Amino acid sequence: MAGMKIKSLERLQYWQGQELRSSDFNKQLDSAEQLRWWHNRAVHASFGVGFGLTVTTANDESLTLACGVAYDCFGRELVIPETRAIKPPASQQRQYLSIAWGGNGARLLWITGSDLGGNAGVLLARFKA
Repeated sequence: MAGMKIKSLERLQYWQGQELRSSDFNKQLDSAEQLRWWHNRAVHASFGVGFGLTVTTANDESLTLACGVAYDCFGRELVIPETRAIKPPASQQRQYLSIAWGGNGARLLWITGSDLGGNAGVLLARFKA
């Protein structure tokens, strides 16, 4: 799983008539995103489920994950905007449903007990067939 990529922070100065490129706006967005994550981590000590993200059994074939927000250990927001149906893991061993940062936002994955650790994301449920 992806760790925290340290981005250099720079405050861009604009002037009248300046020609701006998409890379200028991307740098500005990257800096604002990094500062927000630091703020979440330092000021709010956020980690875990903020609200929602409850897992219920729909039937033997699927689980239901409610919409919600969680924060990983780096302060990044993990947002699931709508209720989702999830297939249970195929393996017969105990598995954990985790929500983690996937580069462009939240992703759901099944992990085993040996994969638990700092980069495992936020655990949402335990499943044993």
